[in-house]
Amino acid sequence: MISMIRWALIASLIVLGLALLYLSAFTMKTKIAWAKKVKYHETRLETLESEVQSLKLGAVENRLRHFSPYDPELNPISNDKAPQIGLRLVTDGVNYWARQRGRRWVGQTTKLDPATGGATISIEEPRPHDISATVADKEVISYQFLYAFDGREGGAAGYLGEFRVTGVKKDDTTNTIDVVPNDTLSADELKKLVANSGAAAPWHLFERLPVDSYATFANSEDTINTLLPATVRNEYLRHGQDAQPTDPPEHKVTIDGVEKYNRPLYDFMAIFRDLRARRPIINDKVLARTNDAEAMKTALRQLVGPLPGDPPVDPASPEANLKGRLVERALEITKLEKELADAMAEAMVVANAVTVLEADVATARAAVDELLAKNKALAKEIVKSQLDIQSRTPTVTAGAK
Repeated sequence: MISMIRWALIASLIVLGLALLYLSAFTMKTKIAWAKKVKYHETRLETLESEVQSLKLGAVENRLRHFSPYDPELNPISNDKAPQIGLRLVTDGVNYWARQRGRRWVGQTTKLDPATGGATISIEEPRPHDISATVADKEVISYQFLYAFDGREGGAAGYLGEFRVTGVKKDDTTNTIDVVPNDTLSADELKKLVANSGAAAPWHLFERLPVDSYATFANSEDTINTLLPATVRNEYLRHGQDAQPTDPPEHKVTIDGVEKYNRPLYDFMAIFRDLRARRPIINDKVLARTNDAEAMKTALRQLVGPLPGDPPVDPASPEANLKGRLVERALEITKLEKELADAMAEAMVVANAVTVLEADVATARAAVDELLAKNKALAKEIVKSQLDIQSRTPTVTAGAK
């Protein structure tokens, strides 16, 4: 009996030992597996921390760099496959180009006057729009000027015009502005506004026109060939290249003894306003030429009769035609004599005014010539400094790590 109990106890100990051995082996295996997992995740965590650091600050060789719009690796237009430059440099670049562009609003016209071009625009973003106009006694005394462009994809209509804000509404339900053209629009411009209005044709409104700069298209040959018209494309492509003998002197600048071609910068606001100021003069010349042509046709009809293209007229007797012409000539002579007297009186007034204006113009021209000479010299110094900085900027290859 004692032997059976002893053997049973021994068997139990053996089974318990085997169970403990299994549990020990399982625990050891689990510990080893967990140790591998911990090591893997620790290694992965170190890698992720390094990647996060690189994303924030960029690759090691880029962490001491500063943003420059002339650097091809930092130019978002010319190089969308730049190396890992880091969030810091990207943020600096975004802020730089945002400052160059100025604020922008997206809206659609809810009401448009086809006779004047005045419109009410509902601003989609941002809300509130933060556009201002100071109104006192129902009269606008402070304007904010906005420049409208076609907001549809591709922007086929392009530039729509310069507008001034005459009223604003920005509350919980309304986010609109009232605008009027800053100058009288032509019939073609009014038709263009009408054709590009309504919900299907959003407008992009900017607080300033695009600013022309050398940095915008630096190292961007493909962009220049795609976006710019052929009439100015060569100017952008040749900027900073060796000058040619046929280049105007004002487009040349000397860098380290070598003459370089200097593209002129355009002030788009001044160009648009100058063209708008010259338009009435051109229209007056067109009207004068039209009136001269009609007067010549009238004189030719009196001499030779109906001209080709004139509608047929009922024939009359030679005597009736002669008397009619004599009466017309007499009335015309009386009218011309009166117009001559009025013209001579006006000519005297104009002559006196011209004398005063000529003196003022001579004084102003001398001041302008002096200012232009100073500005030209200053512009050459600025351009020379910019090109010198660009030529001395170290080039970082795309494969640098």
